[in-house]
Amino acid sequence: MMPLLPVGLSAASTHVQVYALVDTGSPANVLPRGIGDRLGLAWHQAEHLGVLGGALSGLEMRAALLRAHIQSLDAVTLAFAWAGNDLPPVILGQYDFLQRFRACFSAAEMAFDLRPQTAMRKP
Repeated sequence: MMPLLPVGLSAASTHVQVYALVDTGSPANVLPRGIGDRLGLAWHQAEHLGVLGGALSGLEMRAALLRAHIQSLDAVTLAFAWAGNDLPPVILGQYDFLQRFRACFSAAEMAFDLRPQTAMRKP
């Protein structure tokens, strides 16, 4: 079992349904190029973020803000690093998904629980 979450993503009037990997080790939310294209995003007009490291080393990224519809929770706007190709899956990472939601995953128990953060921590 992997922590996969069905998510609806919207940009303007276009909506797609995807499965996103909740990845506590990913510093950012990641959107594959093809999903952004299906949502009508304009690659060459999006803000350039440079390239990422790690498993996505050398992959050009652009910025994308999308509305995310997650289960029965209120829709939220999330920032994504939009990848230059379709190698990465949709990833929900530390910024800003895991800052907004509390995710608990147990493969041994085959359980995955997601809740909104109830209070912001102070540094």
